[in-house]
Amino acid sequence: MLHKHKVVLSVIILILLCILLTSCKNPLKSLFGKDDTEDIVQEEEQEGLDETMQDEDGLRSTVLYYQDKHGYLVPVMRKIPWEEGIAKKAINALIDEPVIREEAAEMGLYPTLPEGTEILGMAIIPDTGNLARIDFNKNFMNYSSAAEENCIVQSIVYTLTEFPTIDQVELIIEGERVKELTYGTDISAPLTREVINVQSDSYSDSDQASNLMVYFYNDSNPDFEYFVPVTKIVATLEPNIESAIEEIIKGPDSDSELKSGIPEGTKLLGVQVKDGIAYINFSKEFNNFGEDKQAQERAIKAIVLTVKEFGDIKEVKILVEGQELESDNDTFSVPTFANEY
Repeated sequence: MLHKHKVVLSVIILILLCILLTSCKNPLKSLFGKDDTEDIVQEEEQEGLDETMQDEDGLRSTVLYYQDKHGYLVPVMRKIPWEEGIAKKAINALIDEPVIREEAAEMGLYPTLPEGTEILGMAIIPDTGNLARIDFNKNFMNYSSAAEENCIVQSIVYTLTEFPTIDQVELIIEGERVKELTYGTDISAPLTREVINVQSDSYSDSDQASNLMVYFYNDSNPDFEYFVPVTKIVATLEPNIESAIEEIIKGPDSDSELKSGIPEGTKLLGVQVKDGIAYINFSKEFNNFGEDKQAQERAIKAIVLTVKEFGDIKEVKILVEGQELESDNDTFSVPTFANEY
């Protein structure tokens, strides 16, 4: 009889465990109060990354952040095949390996992540502030300077947060949470977009300093000119379109390869925004492009990309001394991407 009771008890326990395992998404949490979303990620879960930007040919327009030879991060829209785990595929496209290196070289750019880097696990967790948690192998740490470290981290954060369902990124190394990287970058908490390509000439120690993003361009590569987002540190608490245009007129760092293209002596006379159109009024010097229409187009695109950072601006209208700019276009639409290849 005792033996029969043990058998019956064992069967009951087995049935209960089966019910528990099949009815709960996370049985460990039910048993021990443990939430598996807090565990180190070992498999990919791309929940929420839908096909909203998938083209008819099965490709997805995806912005990847490469670096140029001066260390600037450059956003480039690439069309990559749509598949489940598209965010992971985007990060894999930043790893220094022969095919990626060759593709980036065509643009005069370089992959940002060290050779041999592998993604051990990745998950998108919408319920925790649209967090992307990504686990790298130890080769992720194969770099030799603070500048490289910053470039690597920022390229990951900015590439992933181009996806509309990702606002934060958590970095994990070999299944371990790390407080800081080799050269002091704090990764103890999720990372968000803050600054990119900071220029030292703009540094301000004012208590009222704030970050301001503007765009400059590099045309040193005859096959691929590109626009670069740059963080300026300005002495104001509330950056606006006017202060951003003033920074474009000032131009990039004195030792930078980047350019604003704004003719010397140009002054900003005023800015007005109405019905989604930003009216930018310059002094007469803005007309001093001569016959170089391409230079004018670059300067205007840098202005439009910068204005895009401020609210819902759909178009930009350039004025000179209050009159419409002498150009093939009088109104310039805001581009979806800074650079396409």
